[in-house]
Amino acid sequence: MALKDSAIATRYAMALGALGDDGANLDAIASDLGKINDAFASEDGALLSVMANPGFLISERRAILDAVIAKVQPEQLVANFLRLLLDKRRFGSLTSIISAFNTLLDEKKGRLRAEVVTAFDLSDALNREIHSTLTAATGREVVLSSRVDSGLIGGLVIKVGDTVYDASIRSRLQSLQRQLLSGATPAEA
Repeated sequence: MALKDSAIATRYAMALGALGDDGANLDAIASDLGKINDAFASEDGALLSVMANPGFLISERRAILDAVIAKVQPEQLVANFLRLLLDKRRFGSLTSIISAFNTLLDEKKGRLRAEVVTAFDLSDALNREIHSTLTAATGREVVLSSRVDSGLIGGLVIKVGDTVYDASIRSRLQSLQRQLLSGATPAEA
């Protein structure tokens, strides 16, 4: 995300958060934004591209937005916010705005987002164990998401904020390869 896009996203996210603080449930707004994001991200983001493309008439884009709003049925505040983004020609920043809103909400609620990347789907028990370990280690509520990357071969990678804990077999093999190419023996490294 470019610096200008980041600043715009943060400004709009803060405005939405301030409006939400006037009585709306911020978690409900975040949930609605997630559903809206999913709707526009489907079909490889083609719908979002149309919404951000000035080559389409505003009336065409408004009709698409109204159809998505009718399908998702977000709170009125979110629907009005989406219409504002369209009117202000900021719909291309929707994904960044949603991300910035979630970050601001997490900070306000004292939550921390973490992502676990594994070579296979996590069992519910392992997912709960990772969640409880991260919660205990950070002392904060952790919102855990997971995804599969078969290129890891095995092990896992955990991203908590800007920190990455890499315990994957792929990274260990890459480390071993670097050591062998540099001429150092594994015992020396």
